[in-house]
Amino acid sequence: MRKHATRRTLAVLGSALALVAGTATAETPGVTDDTIKIALMVPLTGPAGATVGPGMSAGAQAVWKEVNESGGIHGRMIEWVEEDTGCSAEIGIPGVKKAIYDHEVFMLASGGCSNEILSYRDIVIENGVPFSVWGATNDKITQQPNCCIFRTSLRAGYEGVLQADFARSIPNAERFAIIAQHDAWGQAKYDGVMAKLTEYGITPVADEEMTAETADATPQALRISKANPDVIITDLYPKPTTVFLRAAHQYGLTKLPIILHTSINDLVQLEKDVGIPGAVDNAYTVTFTRDPNAPDLEPWKAKLAAIASEIKLTPYSMWGVTGASVVVEALNRAGRDLTRESFIKAMESIEGFESEMIFGPITYSMDDKDGNKTGMFQKLHMGKQMDVGLTFKTVE
Repeated sequence: MRKHATRRTLAVLGSALALVAGTATAETPGVTDDTIKIALMVPLTGPAGATVGPGMSAGAQAVWKEVNESGGIHGRMIEWVEEDTGCSAEIGIPGVKKAIYDHEVFMLASGGCSNEILSYRDIVIENGVPFSVWGATNDKITQQPNCCIFRTSLRAGYEGVLQADFARSIPNAERFAIIAQHDAWGQAKYDGVMAKLTEYGITPVADEEMTAETADATPQALRISKANPDVIITDLYPKPTTVFLRAAHQYGLTKLPIILHTSINDLVQLEKDVGIPGAVDNAYTVTFTRDPNAPDLEPWKAKLAAIASEIKLTPYSMWGVTGASVVVEALNRAGRDLTRESFIKAMESIEGFESEMIFGPITYSMDDKDGNKTGMFQKLHMGKQMDVGLTFKTVE
């Protein structure tokens, strides 16, 4: 009788524990017994829609598809929904609300544009939703207090420092010009550049502004030309960068070193967009991704083509591969008992994570959610994007 009673008691306790465990899973949005739902917040329209968004999305899908084919993470498959952010508040805010409240996702990922993310940052934090940001750079995105937004791309202020240091390393360069957007995205990079130039005692001979929608940069290019600079630093979206380079080429300015940034990571595509031979020959861009032509990265080209035949291995798809791999690492660390809280703690525990796509490691902590602090410069050489280093040199 005692044995039967003990068995009945254990069975009741087991059922209760299973019910509690089931309730815990049910109370974690986007997590079921066999799936984890993630929202890919990517610009598919707007200023970054043609290049940044599709590349990041395909990179992530290639990683997660491979994970699922290997059995998933602790018995769960990764599901994803794609939400267009349009690189704008007008599309981004409804998109993130749809992801959180309608799709009820476990977490958000990707995030290509600073202006858009800043517009809904408070919504993410108020709901305690983990967000792995792979492309947007504005310093305020990850500033404290910040429960749950992590970044794998470089911080804008740090990019600005890299740009200023690189420009200063150019032999005999004494006259510096800068042209930038002064929205939330561009201002952060601009401030980083100007703070470093001020530290060096340098005042730009030209300080010009464009917006994301500027259709003709002739006035800006003309004023820069009259200022006779030795180097030009730009902090512009891809579209206005193309507009500026076309105008700058008319005045011979593209013969000077032109310093770009991570939002212009794909110089091959930039050359196509500009459409003028020689206009990108002296452009140097900040990046944190490796040379996409590296032989060991060759297998990724087929993986990306399996997602979408038009997607190539570019810095943008490499952002997606890196960010998605970090998410997988944290999901593995969080274990089977997955909650948003356990995932955030797992992200904060990542130290020295190496991705084959980037130069340096990813390290987070409770107080520092900017995991990437390793930059590099690249330029075009014979139609391919090549590493230069952190100081100026010509590539022969």
